[in-house]
Amino acid sequence: MVDTNITLGYWGIRGRGQVPRLLLAYTGLKWTNKAYTTREEWFQTDKQNLGLPFPNLPYLIDGKVKLSESDALLRYIPKRAGKQELLGKTIEDEAVVNNILGVIHDVQTPTLTLCFNEKFEEEKEKVYQDKIKGKVDLLYKFLGDKDWFLGYLTVADFRAAEAVSYLEGIWPTHFKEYPKLSALRNRFNLLP
Repeated sequence: MVDTNITLGYWGIRGRGQVPRLLLAYTGLKWTNKAYTTREEWFQTDKQNLGLPFPNLPYLIDGKVKLSESDALLRYIPKRAGKQELLGKTIEDEAVVNNILGVIHDVQTPTLTLCFNEKFEEEKEKVYQDKIKGKVDLLYKFLGDKDWFLGYLTVADFRAAEAVSYLEGIWPTHFKEYPKLSALRNRFNLLP
């Protein structure tokens, strides 16, 4: 295990903090989870006082390094742990990983927005058909018969496994069309 003093801050839910948490655990970095349970603790205290250049959640503090935004954390953690292959083994693979992350982002954003919508039940089918299905179809096709999107584990698989958990929970009937994505999530959940 690499000895570090990393703190990851996020609300006491999975949300956008979960993939950085999983990466920290998987890479073996020593870290502390700072789970915010009240708005006051974040907005009135830590947001102004932690010295983050772009105060937002999730954030990561590693000595003098202070980052926010989940995508920045996804790129920092593997490099900090000396596991750059999680970002792609070649420049071409890294470009593909970034492409996949963008597609998954396009799936996650309307999904998370829907979760906070007062008309969740009324609008979830329209959101799925208009904003989710086409992107998930593309991800499914790209995955094909591989265990992982690039044939080896990358941050794209971390993000995909988390997204699949949400998608299966919200649209279980529709998601039966994507057994290989469910299998990816299951394989991911078995990782140490």
